[in-house]
Amino acid sequence: MSRPAGLYPSGSIELKISKIKNVEIYLNGGKSKEDAKIVMVKEPKENASLTEIDPSKTFNVPVENSLFITVLPMKNVEETSFEIEYQIVGTPAPGFIEEFYIKNFTGPDGFRTLIVFGACAGCLVILFFACLCICVSQCRNRKKGDPTYDMNKVHSMKPPTPNTLNPHAEIKLESFSERGSDHG
Repeated sequence: MSRPAGLYPSGSIELKISKIKNVEIYLNGGKSKEDAKIVMVKEPKENASLTEIDPSKTFNVPVENSLFITVLPMKNVEETSFEIEYQIVGTPAPGFIEEFYIKNFTGPDGFRTLIVFGACAGCLVILFFACLCICVSQCRNRKKGDPTYDMNKVHSMKPPTPNTLNPHAEIKLESFSERGSDHG
C-alpha cells in the first residue's frame, strides 16, 4: 500500500485486520519492498505472522514509508480469505491553488505580489477586449462599404457585364475577318 507522493507530508498509515481464514499475514514497512525492514508483528516472535484476528490491534507505520502486506495460504486448505481496513491519519498537503497562494502571496511581500498579479491580469483582460472591439469594428466597416459582404444579396447577384461595370460603354463586337490578318 503506497500513498501518492506528497499527498500526506506527515502522519501514519493505520491498518486493522478484520478477517483471517486459513492464511498467514506478514506486515512490513519501508521505503521499497527491498527495504521493508520495519517489522509490524513482533509477538510471539520477531516478524511473526498473523493467523488469528485481534480486533483491538491496530498496526501503524509512518507515511514516509510504505506498508507491505504478504499473504500466504496455509498448506492443504481449499478456502482462504482475509479482509483489512486502513486509513491514513495526518494532515493532507495543500492543493495546487493553496500552495500557489502560500508560496506567492503570503509573507512580507505577499500583498505587493498580489497587487502586481492582479494588475497584470487586469491589463490582459483590457487588452483582450480592446482587440475584440477592434476586430468587430473592422468587420462592420467592411460590411458597410462592400456589397459582396451582404449575405442576402450574395446569392442573388449576377456576374458583372460590360454594361454593369460602365453603363456608358458601347459594346462593339468585331469578327476576325473584319480586323484583317495581323499575322503574316
